[in-house]
Amino acid sequence: MITQTQPLIVRNWRGSDEELFNHINSDETVMEFFPGRRDQQQSLEMMHKLIG
Repeated sequence: MITQTQPLIVRNWRGSDEELFNHINSDETVMEFFPGRRDQQQSLEMMHKLIG
């Protein structure tokens, strides 16, 4: 699914997004209001759950 507005595009995660997804999930500022940051393995597992 892709949703596009000017200038934002929202789409599902892809396998090619692993590095970015890991960076986001391990960033202290981004994850401030989440239960905790994820390490690389946890991030990868979460991404695979989201992709389905």
